[in-house]
Amino acid sequence: MMFTSKSNLFLSMLLSISISQTYAMHYKPIYPKYGAPADDPVRDAGKFALGVGCLAAVGYGIYKVCDWLFTPTNEQILKDTSTTLNEAHKRAGYLIDFFENSIGIPQNIRDQKRIINTVNEPVLYQFAMLIVQRKDSIDGAVSTIENTVYYLSKSRNSIADRLKKLYKHQEFPGIIAQLESLEQETAHMLICAEFVRDYLAAHKKYFTLYELEMRLLTTYAQELESLDRYAGYPDSLRPAIQMCVMKYANMHHASYPYMRYIEIINSDCSSLERLIDCISQNYTNRLGAARLLAQKLRAIYSMLLIADAYHQEMRDYERAQIEKQRIEAERAKAAAAQAQAQAAQAHAAAAQQQVWAMQQQNALQAEKNRIDNERNAILVAQTLVNAVVQPPAPQYNVFIQ
Repeated sequence: MMFTSKSNLFLSMLLSISISQTYAMHYKPIYPKYGAPADDPVRDAGKFALGVGCLAAVGYGIYKVCDWLFTPTNEQILKDTSTTLNEAHKRAGYLIDFFENSIGIPQNIRDQKRIINTVNEPVLYQFAMLIVQRKDSIDGAVSTIENTVYYLSKSRNSIADRLKKLYKHQEFPGIIAQLESLEQETAHMLICAEFVRDYLAAHKKYFTLYELEMRLLTTYAQELESLDRYAGYPDSLRPAIQMCVMKYANMHHASYPYMRYIEIINSDCSSLERLIDCISQNYTNRLGAARLLAQKLRAIYSMLLIADAYHQEMRDYERAQIEKQRIEAERAKAAAAQAQAQAAQAHAAAAQQQVWAMQQQNALQAEKNRIDNERNAILVAQTLVNAVVQPPAPQYNVFIQ
């Protein structure tokens, strides 16, 4: 109903403007006839000023109506802000609650920076475990808190602008109280969300390293368990690791399981080692765990490099590659021979076509010569006939008058 009434009023204003413009376009000044008294120039100037004033008033009215039509109402701002707060609690509430309960979230910038710059590994570890338990990622958590900060900031600015207008005109005291309460709640949650965002950004490499460790621990769980169980017993360890390689081959249908497995584990070790090298040395516990994991994975990698099965696989692979190259060379040779034969066949066909064309040309020339000979013979015969048979003398008729 509100939108309909606003629309009707807006259409009425447009109609009024159209009428005013039509009147202005068709207005013609009436000049006095010769000898009639002239109009008062002061009166004409007053009419002009009145017209300009009317147009200005209409323009201002249009501005106010557009501002009224397209500006959200107080109730709409209250509703939108409440929705934003509910969504913020729903999506990012667990992030804010964790830090409020573990280390607290100060309201001033100085204390926030002090906490952010202080490495608290137990808190970092607990938060990393929380992310894993929720089956989320650090990138997902960062994206969630950044979106929350954006929408909370937008809602707070909207409330602040509306409160300035209401304070200026001293209107709607009940709405002002509701907006002030909602503005305080929004501001508090915005401060907390900004703190969590800055904290996660400052320690993102810690969480990235933790996530990589968890992935590798899950991927190589059986290998690492065998490495710990048979430590010091290489004769038992080698078959256990070989079983892991065969399991990998069955899962991924690898033609050369050792080669593929070694390639994958080497890539994972390199990724882990690069991340260890670029992370802050203040994360003592995290670095210790990551380095130990890297050493274990490198031990498995080195063990497979000297395995007889790997070297046999390498030889089989080289023979297969040589055979593949031989087959490809034979195919290329056969293709070249076929192309050559096709070229020779095409050349023979072209030569035959040329011979046929020459024969056709000779036949046409012979036919032309025959026709010319016949024509010449006819001309000779006609000449001989004309020479033997004299044509009759011409007769003249003489008329005597």
